Amino acid sequence: MPLRRHLILALWALFVVGCTPPPPPPAAPSPPPPAPVAEAPEVASEGDAAVTVLSRPDHPAVRKGNPGPAKPMTDGECRAGQACGLEGKCTASGTECIVGGYADCEQMAACALGKCTFVAGACKVVSSCRDSWGCRREGLCAELDGRCAAADAAGCQASVTCTEDGRCTVDDGLCVAKYPKDCAGARVCTHGGRCEVDAGACVVRTDGQCRRSAACRQEKRCVARDGLCVESCKSSELCKRFGRCHEKRGKAGMTCAAVRDEECEAAGICDELGHCTAGVSGRCEAGDDVECRRSRACKEDGRCTAQRGRCIPASDAECKQSTVACGREGRCRMREGRCVR
Repeated sequence: MPLRRHLILALWALFVVGCTPPPPPPAAPSPPPPAPVAEAPEVASEGDAAVTVLSRPDHPAVRKGNPGPAKPMTDGECRAGQACGLEGKCTASGTECIVGGYADCEQMAACALGKCTFVAGACKVVSSCRDSWGCRREGLCAELDGRCAAADAAGCQASVTCTEDGRCTVDDGLCVAKYPKDCAGARVCTHGGRCEVDAGACVVRTDGQCRRSAACRQEKRCVARDGLCVESCKSSELCKRFGRCHEKRGKAGMTCAAVRDEECEAAGICDELGHCTAGVSGRCEAGDDVECRRSRACKEDGRCTAQRGRCIPASDAECKQSTVACGREGRCRMREGRCVR
């Protein structure tokens, strides 16, 4: 009996062990946390690489490397620069100097003898006068004494200056207008009325010649002045803005002058600056305080008193009543004919 009991207990133990699920496999060890990555130092671009935008505008590199916008160049600065004489970069364009045209190439030492051309915005030195800008434009296709010059009528007649300006005859190495037929077929005659020869050029002598031209019909250039057809003073901007509506001959030739007060009063300079009276200089001037007080210069800038043909501020009171000088810019005191802070 005891043996039977032991046998039953052994069978029961085997049954229990066989029905129990196996233990789960051991979990894989978790990967170690990534090592901390050091932040890259913030670097301000010096212009030699791609620009890096910094997140902190107070970063010392930003403060140090922010010089502000470049100053625009002027033509005078470009002409004084070394690149003008070496590459023809004599014309200002924003912050750079560029080659503005063949006239800039002529400033180059390498182009002094004429063996040069202007292609795709750059000056190019050529080996032959026939390949030069001067050959195509001015008929300077032959080499004489080391320079490009006009040597025959064929070169002049094939040039742009013949068809445009009537300079179709060779004279002392240049193409010039020498005969009436030179001017007759040129655009300066057919369009601009300049059909007579004078000192190697085609010119116009009378208003009648200008009035018969396309320049008069299409562009209102109907008055002969210094060999050209020009716009009459009455229809010009000088008349509309400055009251200079009459032709007047002086040492510098024919000019537009202010002669009548009513033309000054109708011009923009009267409303803007108070210059409503025709002065002896041929310009509109401020005749009295009344003209100044009616002007924008008085209302906005305190210039309400006439002095020597101009409107100026004569007191603190005039400056203080100005809407722009004092009201907007804080220039409310008069000093030496100006409103200042």
